[in-house]
Amino acid sequence: GVSSAGTVTASTTDGDHPNLGTSGIIASKSANRYYTLSPSGLTFSSCAATFTFLPSDVDAGANPANFYVQRYNAPSWSGGARGDTTATSVQVLGQTALGDFAVGEVITHTITAAADSNGSITPTGAVAVPDRTPRTFTITPDAGYSIAKVTVDGDSVGTDSTYTFSNVTGDHTISVTFGVRTYFVNIAVNGNGTVERSFQGP
Repeated sequence: GVSSAGTVTASTTDGDHPNLGTSGIIASKSANRYYTLSPSGLTFSSCAATFTFLPSDVDAGANPANFYVQRYNAPSWSGGARGDTTATSVQVLGQTALGDFAVGEVITHTITAAADSNGSITPTGAVAVPDRTPRTFTITPDAGYSIAKVTVDGDSVGTDSTYTFSNVTGDHTISVTFGVRTYFVNIAVNGNGTVERSFQGP
C-alpha cells in the first residue's frame, strides 16, 4: 500500500533497453521498447504495474503470452511474479521500487525438487522457473511422519512446510527428509505404585 502520497511520471522509449543483455530477457524475443517510472514524493510497500506495447513492437517469433517484466535499478535487474497477460500487455506483481522496465520472454532455470518415501514435495522433479521470478514449494509428510529436514543447495534451511526461492537467477536443488512423528506422554502416579513402559519405542 501507499504510505506517502506522491506522483509517478511514466514514459516509454523505442528500442531495447541499453542494458537488456544482463536482464535475463531474450533480446530476440522481446518488445522493442522500455518504460521508465519515476516517483516523486511517493512511498509505498508494494505495487503492481501493467505495461502495454504495440503488436509492431514484438520481435518476430516472440510470444507475448510468455512475456515477463524485469526492472532495472542500476546496476542490477530484478523481476517479480507475473500477473495478467494479453497480446499487447503484461503485468508484474509485488514491486517494491520503480525504475526502468523491459518486457519479453526470459531464460529459464531448473530447480530440482525431491522428497524421500515418507512424504511429498510439490512441485517435484525438474521444475523450470523463469529468470528472476519466485517459486514456492509445498512439503507434505505422510500420516505418522513429520518434516525432519529441508535442504537447499546442500544447506539445511529448517523444517517449514513451504520454501520460496525468490528472484531466481540460477539452478538450485531442494530435498526433504521425513521422520517418524513422536509424542510425549507425561505420567503421574497418585498413591503407592509404579508405572513401567512395556513398549520400547524410539
